[in-house]
Amino acid sequence: MKRGTFILLSTGAMFSPSLILATIKKKTLLEEWNDLTEPQQAIRDLAWDYGDRYGFEKTLTAIAWQESSFGLPKKLENPSEPSGGVFGNGYTTAARRHFNLPVTRKDWVDKEGITHIEMDYALPTEKQKAYVRDRLKVEPLFSAHHAILQLQEATRRTDFTKLLEGIKRWKYMWAYYNGGTNCMKEPLAVKYADDI
Repeated sequence: MKRGTFILLSTGAMFSPSLILATIKKKTLLEEWNDLTEPQQAIRDLAWDYGDRYGFEKTLTAIAWQESSFGLPKKLENPSEPSGGVFGNGYTTAARRHFNLPVTRKDWVDKEGITHIEMDYALPTEKQKAYVRDRLKVEPLFSAHHAILQLQEATRRTDFTKLLEGIKRWKYMWAYYNGGTNCMKEPLAVKYADDI
C-alpha cells in the first residue's frame, strides 16, 4: 500500500474527529492532502521514510503536516515559540542537542506512578541558536533528525507501561513533542496532540 493511501485510510485512528471535520483555508484535510504540491509530497515522503527508520513514520508525517503543511514556506518559522523547520523544532532544544551541551539528569515519579526523567541542559548561545534556526528552515533532513531525537527522548523519559488508561501512546508522544516532560498537564500540549 502506498504511503498516501495508508495515511488516508489511517486518518480515523490518527486524528481527532474534530480535526477531521475541521477545514484549513476552507479545505477539508482530504482536499488539502490531495492538493499537495510536488515539493510538499517530497517532504511528506521524507517524513514517512525517515520516520520509518525509527518506528515513527505516522508520527513524523503527522507532525510535518501539523507544523508546516509539509514545508509551506510561510509556515517554516513560528517566532512566538520560537521554533521552525518542517517539523517545528524548538530552536533552543535543537541547539542544545546539536552542540551537545552539558546536561544533568533527575528522575522522578508522578502521582500516577509514571517515572519521568528530567534533563537540565546548559543554554545555547544566540549564535548557536541562529545557526540551528537557519539550518532547520532550509534542511528538512536536519529538521527530521531533531524531530526524531525529541520523540526518542520521550520514549526514554517515560515508562509507557504505566500510562493512565485512556491516554494513548501516540497522543502522549505528540503532546510530549510539543510540551515536554509535563506535557499532559500543559493545556497547549494536550490541544496540540488533540489537533493532530
